[in-house]
Amino acid sequence: MAALGETARGFRHELGAQVQAGTVTTIAAIFDSDEDDLAAVAGCFRARSFARGEVLFDQGESCERCWIVVDGALSLASYGREGQLAQVAVYGPGEFVGAFPQAVEQPGELSAQVPTDAIEIATGQLAELARRENAIAHGLAVLLARQHRNLIDRLANRMILSAAGRVYAELLRMADGEGRIAPPPVVTALSLRVHTARETASRAIATAERRGLIARADQEWTIPSLARLKGLVV
Repeated sequence: MAALGETARGFRHELGAQVQAGTVTTIAAIFDSDEDDLAAVAGCFRARSFARGEVLFDQGESCERCWIVVDGALSLASYGREGQLAQVAVYGPGEFVGAFPQAVEQPGELSAQVPTDAIEIATGQLAELARRENAIAHGLAVLLARQHRNLIDRLANRMILSAAGRVYAELLRMADGEGRIAPPPVVTALSLRVHTARETASRAIATAERRGLIARADQEWTIPSLARLKGLVV
């Protein structure tokens, strides 16, 4: 079984090199299953890449598709009665968004906040696969349960942590057991997930880097001491 469910870093690392090919391996990693179990249904899914600002669906539109983010960030925003735009949610790597189990009118506009890679499937196809394929049903249940847990964690962090503390908490969540984050996070997407400004996230990361708590390189970021960075989550 793939190790997808353990960390967002694992998800991004495993899928980042595969998503453009739309391989069976990619789908197996998403649903935490064996390739042999999903070979016959992998053709129902396709890899998509969205440019920054690209709209996937508009507010009030009946959506009939689902996406699982591989890298980047999709943002759901809703227009109020007076035309003001409010961000409702941000979906990052390993998170599911769209209409399921049936097509529904959407409460907001979904767009790519940064260049984003995702896996796409029609709502009806995914619902049918979940009914008849145990591997899909199990993988989808695990994915949504993890997403719910992450949502609760972020809501709690927003209430009890400073903006910098939320940035550090998200970096710790993305890191593997040895403190590696690969590929490196997009700071804009990270700041959206923790509900702070990009400049605030950049300052928090720069402060940690000056203190030797984060080492940034082109291919990966490293947290030399997870315990020391955890001490800044306040």
